[in-house]
Amino acid sequence: MADILIRGVPDDLKKRIDGRASRHGHSLSREITLLIRQALESEEARNDAPAIGLGTRLASLIPAADWTDDYLVDRDRSDREPPDFS
Repeated sequence: MADILIRGVPDDLKKRIDGRASRHGHSLSREITLLIRQALESEEARNDAPAIGLGTRLASLIPAADWTDDYLVDRDRSDREPPDFS
């Protein structure tokens, strides 16, 4: 296995990673390795994911059972005359 030396890590970042390692029962080195692996796998998953449009992503947030026209409300158009295009 290869070794990596990382210089200039801010103290607060090191403390946060050290705290995570303690909570997970890992060494600091193991926790950093896991964090790097998770970040790379997440990035690769985003790059490999098929490109979907915004509408598809928004629709995925709403359960299919809630897809209904009940949310549509007729507008009250009594306050104006229809336009005359003659």
